Amino acid sequence: MMDTKTAFEKWLYSGGTTSDSPSYINHAISVLDSWLNEKLPYNKIGSLFRFTDYDSYSRELERIRNLPDFDKVNKSDQNGRPKAALNKYAEFLQQRNIAPYKFKQTSYIIANIAWNSSGWKGVTDDKTNFKWTQIEGNIPHESWNFDFENHRNSFENIYGFLQFTSAPKKSEENNFFIVFRSKDKQGKNKIVGFYGDAEILKEAKIIDNKSSVNIRAKRNLCILLENAIDDSDNVFLFGKQKVGQIGFNNISKANSLSIVSEALKINQNQITELNRIRNWIESTIPSNYAEKEGESEMSKAEELAKLLKNTRNLILHGAPGTGKTHLARDIAKVMNAEVGFVQFHPSYDYTDFVEGLRPVNTGKTNQIGFNRKDGVFKKFCETALQNYLDSKKSFEQLKQETSLKDKVNNFIDESMEKKITFKTVSNTEFFIERDIEDDDILLISIPRNEIYNKIQLKVSSIIQILSFKEVPKAVTELKTIFNHKVSRQEDSYYFALMQEILKQNSKKEINVENIHQKPFIFIIDEINRGEMSKIFGELFFAIEPNYRGAEKCKDLRTQYANLQIDQNLFDFVLGIKEKDNFGHFFIPENVYIIGTMNDIDRNVESMDFAFRRRFTFKEIMAKDTQEQILAELDDSIRDEAINRMDSLNDAISNIEGLSSAYHIGGAYFLKLKELGNDFELLWDYHLEGLLREYLRGMEDSESKLEDLKEAYNQEA
Repeated sequence: MMDTKTAFEKWLYSGGTTSDSPSYINHAISVLDSWLNEKLPYNKIGSLFRFTDYDSYSRELERIRNLPDFDKVNKSDQNGRPKAALNKYAEFLQQRNIAPYKFKQTSYIIANIAWNSSGWKGVTDDKTNFKWTQIEGNIPHESWNFDFENHRNSFENIYGFLQFTSAPKKSEENNFFIVFRSKDKQGKNKIVGFYGDAEILKEAKIIDNKSSVNIRAKRNLCILLENAIDDSDNVFLFGKQKVGQIGFNNISKANSLSIVSEALKINQNQITELNRIRNWIESTIPSNYAEKEGESEMSKAEELAKLLKNTRNLILHGAPGTGKTHLARDIAKVMNAEVGFVQFHPSYDYTDFVEGLRPVNTGKTNQIGFNRKDGVFKKFCETALQNYLDSKKSFEQLKQETSLKDKVNNFIDESMEKKITFKTVSNTEFFIERDIEDDDILLISIPRNEIYNKIQLKVSSIIQILSFKEVPKAVTELKTIFNHKVSRQEDSYYFALMQEILKQNSKKEINVENIHQKPFIFIIDEINRGEMSKIFGELFFAIEPNYRGAEKCKDLRTQYANLQIDQNLFDFVLGIKEKDNFGHFFIPENVYIIGTMNDIDRNVESMDFAFRRRFTFKEIMAKDTQEQILAELDDSIRDEAINRMDSLNDAISNIEGLSSAYHIGGAYFLKLKELGNDFELLWDYHLEGLLREYLRGMEDSESKLEDLKEAYNQEA
């Protein structure tokens, strides 16, 4: 078996150290060994390598660091490398002995939310730009927790202080993962650091007359991020208490790993430390840890994200005000997805959703023409397909394509800004403008010509020409690239622009990263208010989960395919080159659809069965989302709101003809913030009118309304 010294050297040479070379570290340990053997004759240490486990070594180090002259010997040889060597050996042992953590499973993963950030003042030596002040009770701000060299900390542990209205339910347990989120000077939410393997102390420990600590964490699992994570949109700590409210919130293993992954993307200098934290999370936290004291292992959004990944099409339905649209966006955040959004209404149709004819200015006085335009869903699918294709490309291929796109777009922008005039081979002068609605469309403007803005070019087609293996030497050669039988009028303009772009000598350095395949989620709000057959048309076939992707949906063409004069991206993927066969469409494999609907507007049973069987339906009850929606209210108001809401909804269910579809969702009670927490005004302004509509036409409607009001006012 390899001895500890050899294993340590191998670890150093394989990347275990960054700023110091392995030879320096080994030499520094030799210096320390010699000094310690002289300093501690009563207890010959022999060598630091005799310590093979992290715990015993860390205890010895506490003693070493407190020895007289330690700082002196540390600075006398290679300016502090002995101290670095001690820390490196500790890191090696900790990584080597990570296995014991597997037997200490983390029971909760929690997030600490900052308090009263607007009141920060004073200055500290910390590196966070987050200032702290001595608040009542000698409570420092959380940036104080990242002063890792403070005398209160030991070699093994970091001690900090967290303020909360109530401690986690099992505060005596170890192995917390703590995410610190705060606000920066501009008021934006930022995740600034982590504590790993942390313990909430039963009693605060007094450090001095200015501070005390109530939390202990492992030093090698604590980090202050060089670049804080932007959480302005609550992407990572979604659904949790907002900054300014004090407390802990449970977050899932998947959520915590996504936070650490984001930290890795933007903190290249801290990869070793962050990977260590990620490995600790993966090895200590069960992926399916059981429910504890009524708290679910995963959030509602995470549960539904798992469902969506398997079904691809999901409809969230239920009573009004249950946060279905917000929940749909939370699902997208859980999946780290790109989002498209539309709201259906009775006049919405295929031309809005897929493609149709849209009016355009012909350039002639008082005359309007019509061009084929892609709808919102088709554009969304094209973007998703491009991401899918780009994720399969090599770094070099991406670099070449990005460089070419950048060159073409810079040329177009500069030409428009300077109003540069170009000439075709037949000396026709023209200039270019971008279409307001579609960046890929270039409008050709010909001075003193009524064809003004009638001829259109595509930026993607210009890039296609320049990507061709042989640069065209004549206009007629373009028909080969576009697979046309004869040359077209616009080919002259393509050729002229191509020649001008080739003259450009761009040496700009392009920053390119590999593109990862992402999920794309299209949210259709109030999906039941639209006429499904009128909106989806032939897409009823394409949206079926089993027909995602090019291989499974080769023959579908859109209703306006005969007007498609250029090869679209879907044609390209399918290998369609014949002009009279352009206009194909399919839904890419990385596209998911979420619809939302209120059951009282139009219930599930009334929808077309051909449509229903292609979606998975999930009812969102008022109770499912009340805690999350009402989290913004003060504790006492929130508790009263939930009690009143539950009492009212129970009374609604007891009325014949009404059901859970008529319950009052938490979003209605969130209006209390605007009403000064006045429950009577909430009833008068928002609830009474809605409930009166529910009861319209019923016998004894006024009596029933009084019963509902009585239930609403019932004390908990």
